[in-house]
Amino acid sequence: MPQDSTSDASDETEKKSSEWQTLPTRPAPGPPRAADLADSFPQLEIIELLGQGGMGYVYKARQKGLDRFVALKLLPQEVSADANFAERFAREARALAKLSHPGIVAVHDSGQAGGLYYFVMEYIDGLNLRELLNRNEGRLGMDQALKIVGSVCDALDYAHDEGVIHRDIKPENILLDTKGRVKIADFGLAKLLDSDDDGTPSHLTLNSPQQLLGTPHYMSPEQTERPLTVDHRADIYSVGVVFYEMLTGELPLGRFPLPSEIGRGEPAVDDIIARALDKNPDRRFQRASDIRSAIESALSKGDGPAVPLVPSVPSSVEVPANVAIALGRMRWPAILLILSAIAAMISLNPLGIVTIIGAIRMKRLENRWLAITAAALALVPYTFPPCIPLGIVAGAWSLVLLFLPDTRAAFEAAGAIRAAARAAGAAGRERK
Repeated sequence: MPQDSTSDASDETEKKSSEWQTLPTRPAPGPPRAADLADSFPQLEIIELLGQGGMGYVYKARQKGLDRFVALKLLPQEVSADANFAERFAREARALAKLSHPGIVAVHDSGQAGGLYYFVMEYIDGLNLRELLNRNEGRLGMDQALKIVGSVCDALDYAHDEGVIHRDIKPENILLDTKGRVKIADFGLAKLLDSDDDGTPSHLTLNSPQQLLGTPHYMSPEQTERPLTVDHRADIYSVGVVFYEMLTGELPLGRFPLPSEIGRGEPAVDDIIARALDKNPDRRFQRASDIRSAIESALSKGDGPAVPLVPSVPSSVEVPANVAIALGRMRWPAILLILSAIAAMISLNPLGIVTIIGAIRMKRLENRWLAITAAALALVPYTFPPCIPLGIVAGAWSLVLLFLPDTRAAFEAAGAIRAAARAAGAAGRERK
């Protein structure tokens, strides 16, 4: 008898556990069909559903009047039941419409139609970072990861200065278009930092302030522990998570190894990630731009003394992330070119001098066409036979890098920085 009683109790416990695990029992509504949206959005031609998630559905559409593609985002229908949502939505929409930055998906229009709240947004032809990671076995090379992080930090720094925090930075919300440009999407979860008339924070968001805004593995500790006190430094923590994931293919959970410990980065990068992921917001980077500056400093200085990032330009001058990345990328090809040129000069070939000059210019992001000439000369087998493979490898590697659109843009940006520095110096001398 006791045995049967224990068995019955166990069955009852399992039954209750099973019932609890299946909650909620009401199925979530599916996305509206494109055809069903035609009457609510006569100004748009709804083409296809692009994706769906906790914040609603996104469709590709064509804006008939301007003949351009846009993204139509519909918020979940249940938010309409909140009596206060209309005011929060209007305030949030106005804040998002003010965000005008090349690294942020633009909001063209917003409102309510057919009982649904919506945003009409810039359409990005490309893929998100999650899709890019999946295509590359879950992780990216250092150069590409640094470029993406630098672009994300630029956009976040602008948004934070405008009083908006994202609160849900993750690979799905980082988009890359077909030209490789990086844009942050879904600022619909952002928390507004504007003040009310009495000077107190408004805390207006698209969700209730009591809700946890974000995706668990990418959220800062304070988002779960103190959601009403979260500020822009929560985004900085999320950037650290994304940066770590791009380099290692893993999430920084528990006692995680730093990238250099598994051969996926340098100690300087470890320090950047560790600081971004500090559980105490006061010990993190205080601005998104500080992450970019730390990356540029690590690339340019290494462990040595402070030097200007772009030669002939003061170290105090702010340098774009793509220039810093290109400087690091061109270092080793330039060194190999110089070695092959030395071998050519030993072979009494004066063209080695041209290769050396071009390699030095390439390393400094100066005179791209001279660098291309130097790389092409390195392909000519005019040196000692044992050194011929070195020249071919150095020349081919350099030419591939020099013809990348990112590298061309970096050369142009570095030239513009030098020109601005010379103009500023000349103006200073005239004032004296």
